[in-house]
Amino acid sequence: MGEGDNKINENRCLLELLGNRQSLFENILENVNTGIIISKEGIIEWTNSAFNKITGYKYEELIGKDFKKFFLNEDDEKIEKDIFKNLLCNNAWMDGKWSKRKNGEVYLAATKFLAMEDKESESISGLILIDDITSEEYYEDKIETLTFIDPITGSYNKKYILKRLDMELTNAKKNNSSLAAIYIDLDDFHKINNHLGYTIGDKVLKLISKKLDNSVDNKGIVSRFGNDEFLILIPNYDEDENTRIIEDITSNFSTPLIINGYEIHVSMCIGVSTFPSDGTDTESLVRKSNIANKKAKSLGKNNIEFYSQIRTEDEKEEFILENYLRHALIRKEIFLHYQPIINSQTNKLVGVEALLRWKHPMLGMIPPNKFIPISENNGLINPIGEWVLYEACAQNKKWQDDGYEPIFISVNVSVKQLECDDFIDTISKVLDETGLSPRYLELEITENVSGYDTTNGISTLKKLKDMGVGLSIDDFGRGYSSLSQLKKLSVSKIKIDKSFIDDIGNNLDNDILVSSIITMANSLKLKVVAEGVENYRQLGFLKKKNCDMFQGYLFSKPLPPEELVKFMDFY
Repeated sequence: MGEGDNKINENRCLLELLGNRQSLFENILENVNTGIIISKEGIIEWTNSAFNKITGYKYEELIGKDFKKFFLNEDDEKIEKDIFKNLLCNNAWMDGKWSKRKNGEVYLAATKFLAMEDKESESISGLILIDDITSEEYYEDKIETLTFIDPITGSYNKKYILKRLDMELTNAKKNNSSLAAIYIDLDDFHKINNHLGYTIGDKVLKLISKKLDNSVDNKGIVSRFGNDEFLILIPNYDEDENTRIIEDITSNFSTPLIINGYEIHVSMCIGVSTFPSDGTDTESLVRKSNIANKKAKSLGKNNIEFYSQIRTEDEKEEFILENYLRHALIRKEIFLHYQPIINSQTNKLVGVEALLRWKHPMLGMIPPNKFIPISENNGLINPIGEWVLYEACAQNKKWQDDGYEPIFISVNVSVKQLECDDFIDTISKVLDETGLSPRYLELEITENVSGYDTTNGISTLKKLKDMGVGLSIDDFGRGYSSLSQLKKLSVSKIKIDKSFIDDIGNNLDNDILVSSIITMANSLKLKVVAEGVENYRQLGFLKKKNCDMFQGYLFSKPLPPEELVKFMDFY
């Protein structure tokens, strides 16, 4: 006979005692502070005075009622299954349940159910014990606990880990010991939510958290630090032990997760900072582990970086620029210049490209190739990109309202912007608020579109095309192997990269390549813009090959709006 059978027999004995000495036991049960219900198949047959006092109901108001009805927002079938499952596993059912008194007041009931029947019986008759645990002390403890727990994963949250890191730093300084902060960022986690839904995404996060706990064992504390980010604290840091933990983490995710029948491959980038070498306070340790993580992500998926190994002047400069960039939009330090695009047949102005510029009050002009990658890495590309779209469209509409011939305005967008769920809504909002027709807006994709060749990506680009917005590929020639692929992506124009235009007339292979690009693009009915046209040798070659449009210093450098107006008057 198992332990479960013993428990149920004990409960049956209690029933027999109650039956044989009913008067004695009723007297005892009447004088305890715990609320007691005797039920048969869920229907109340008897209650003691303590339960009547807790609930505010009279004895006769309770008899014949279903005891589950006193729990708030609970499903009867769910409670029954929960109780019966626990009984089969040889445990009395215990839980905290929110309940309501007769006067409508809500209280928290610590509830315990003791079975009175054999476990083979599916009835839920038994003895039910109720304690009111709605005390101020309990609430404070419960609230404190809840504020430190992530509701999805069950791990500690950001608030807790920062508080714990403060405490462990104090101990480390006192004991002359070390500690490590391990920053983990999941690769492309948003794709799981987008393609499989947030329910699956939450299950993935929960399982990842569990695997991280197993990897860390008792050597550290795992917390969910952000949406798809985890921060692990390793007190009493030991280099060999830390290496072992990181190796365990990577090996634990070498095989796919199986969730709801889906095989999900998870990869992550890891950044590590340590006390005292990388920082002596919580803020600096977390920040530097994050910097190491971003460095790891910049190298691709499944990378690990230690902050101590990447402290270079370049990264120091990048860190400084990142902090300044966060305020550049608010402080109106960024602005647009516009470079003309000329039609090869008519020699008329047909469009302009909006180019972002940043002038810092102390550092002066910051090159776009320095600050744009930073904005893409830290998420600032979205608010900055939306500002650029609005500013460019508003300016183009103003030129039209001032009586100038309508031209298209070309705005660079990154794949990270296109991947935002509300990008189509953003474009619609910008066009509505500025009054610019979509036919005069063109979006230039600034990254390798082959990486955007997904069902959702193609759908987004098609919606933009259906809206009437033009799509073009910037810097064409850097790794695109198939022009036909661009047709599938709704692209109607390509811009040949400046590096190819530079060598026209000096490199026969380069001349053949540019000629082939233009010929193939024309056959696919794609327009071609040559970027970086700076001399008449290049212009003559491109005209001869029927390139559609030109852009470059031969015609004009990028200009502020007031100077571009003078150019428009001339052209």
